[in-house]
This record gives sequence, C-alpha cells and structure tokens, in this order.
Amino acid sequence: EVRTSLVPDVFGGNMDTPEMAAGATCYLRVNVPGALFSLGDGRAARFAFALSVVAVEGAMNVTVIVDLIKGGGGPAWPRLETDTHLMCVGSGRPLE
Repeated sequence: EVRTSLVPDVFGGNMDTPEMAAGATCYLRVNVPGALFSLGDGRAARFAFALSVVAVEGAMNVTVIVDLIKGGGGPAWPRLETDTHLMCVGSGRPLE
C-alpha cells in the first residue's frame, strides 16, 4: 500500500509553512498504526509570485523530539505553537 505525504491533510504532510521553524511545537494526530512519521523538504527561502511559489531547498540540521500523548486523540488538524502564537494549519482540495 502506498502512502504519500505530498498533499497536506489532517496528518500533516507537505505543509510548507514558514511558521514551522526553530522553537515551534507541532501537534499531529496518529492516523495509522505505527504513526509513520517522516520529516524532510527543508526550506532555505521561499518566494511568492503572482502565478507560482518558488522555494530554495537546502539541507537541514535539526533536533526533533517526538512524544506520544495518549488518550487525547490529537487535534483535528495540525496545530503549531510558538512562544507567541497558537496556529491551526488547514488544507483543502481542490486548491484552485
């Protein structure tokens, strides 16, 4: 069975959000047995133009801590927290 994280959804996926940066905490619900957590697609810079979005990808040097919060079910959509903000990351299809 193929699982893709290319399209963002309730499980996270390719969220492409600049708020996912050093010091941010991301809450994701477990959607499949074993969770199947992956991380990638580091962004050195991102530029928004009228017709497209262009990104400069680069290597990542990160420390990731994964904790399982049992019994809560997790948020309906990915949630980000920083020292100053609480954010919900929403996605939908089609994105036209």
